[in-house]
Amino acid sequence: MIFKVALRYILLHKRKSIIIGIIFFVCSIILTTGNSVINGITYNLKESIVDNFIGNMIIVSTNQKDNLIFVNVWGEEIATIDNYKDIKKFLEEQDYIENFVPILRGVSIVFNQNGDPYINFIIGVDFEKYQKMFISNITIIEGRGIKKNERGIIFSYGNRKHYYYASRTWVIPENSELITNHLDLLALSNIKNLKLISNLVIMGIGKNVKDVKVPVKGIGTFRGFRYLYDFFDIIDLESYRECFNYISLEDKNF
Repeated sequence: MIFKVALRYILLHKRKSIIIGIIFFVCSIILTTGNSVINGITYNLKESIVDNFIGNMIIVSTNQKDNLIFVNVWGEEIATIDNYKDIKKFLEEQDYIENFVPILRGVSIVFNQNGDPYINFIIGVDFEKYQKMFISNITIIEGRGIKKNERGIIFSYGNRKHYYYASRTWVIPENSELITNHLDLLALSNIKNLKLISNLVIMGIGKNVKDVKVPVKGIGTFRGFRYLYDFFDIIDLESYRECFNYISLEDKNF
C-alpha cells in the first residue's frame, strides 16, 4: 500500500521527484568525496610530519617563549633544557615510549668567498639515531651519512640549488666527484667554469655565536614535504654546539 502511494506521488510529480533525486545524489557524492579527501589529508599529514619528522610528542623547555620550534625566520634560539639527564632517564623508563632523540634547531649563515652568504635552517642531531627513529626519513643521493662521533653536514638537495644561486659554487660531498646528472640547469650551463666546494663555513645566528668549518658528508633529501623540509640541513651535534656556542659534548648532557 505504501509503495503504491509513493509510486503514484512520483508519477504525479515527476519533475520535482527528479530534481530532488539529483540533489540527493549530488550531495552524496560531495559528502563521500569530501570525507575521502579529509581522510587522505589526515593520513598524509601524519605520515609526513608525525612519522617522518617530529614524532608524536615534542618536549621543550618551560622557558620557551613561543611555539615556533622548527621554523623561526627571525633566528631566535630555542630555550635550552637544563635538566635533560633527568628527562632522558624518565623517558627510558616509560614502556609506552618506543624511541626518542634529542634535536637542536637553529638558523645559520653559510659563508662563501665567491658570492653572497646564504641563510639556512640547520638541525643538530645524531644522524644514525635520527634515521633509526624516523625509519630512514632522509635519502642520501650523494656521498653518505654522518657516522657516530663524526663531524659533518648533510646538505639538502634543495639548499644546494639555492646556495649555488647565491654563490655560484656547487656543493659536493668530500672525496666525491661531480655528478653532472644532478646539476641544476643554471649550473649545467656554466659547467666549464663551475666551482666546487666540499667544506662549508657556518655561523649560527644569535648571541655569542661562532663560525665552524664542517665537511660535507652527503647530499640528502627528505622523504615527504620536500618543498618545506629540503630547507633543513643536518649537522652533527658537536659542530652545532660550537656554532651556537653551547656546551661541548664532554659535558655529556646528551
